[in-house]
Amino acid sequence: MTHFEDEELRWFCVKTKPRSESAARRMLMRDVGIEVFCPMIRFERARSSGKVKVTEAMFPGYVFAHFNYRAQHRHVQGTLGVSTIVRFGGIPSVVPDEIVADLQRSVRFVRANAAKFGIDP
Repeated sequence: MTHFEDEELRWFCVKTKPRSESAARRMLMRDVGIEVFCPMIRFERARSSGKVKVTEAMFPGYVFAHFNYRAQHRHVQGTLGVSTIVRFGGIPSVVPDEIVADLQRSVRFVRANAAKFGIDP
């Protein structure tokens, strides 16, 4: 079995289907009722028709999901847009709370200072 027999909520990295980060995020939040962190970035991309603004996931192909593994892993795994829960050696990889909190703080900082950095929040 797994090392997640308790009721604790933990952050996991969830691999999404190609270009499905937003859909997976929405479905995990709506259907499973869990917290999901999927920072997005907006930038200009050159096209043959000129420059266009695009929004993409900061970590393409992945979202961070906060859930109780024992109680919810099957529901998470079966959610539209989700490919799998990231594992190492067959064991789901827990992302420390501090790492996710640092990423969330960094995203808030960049958004709050977007004009200084010359970016579109």
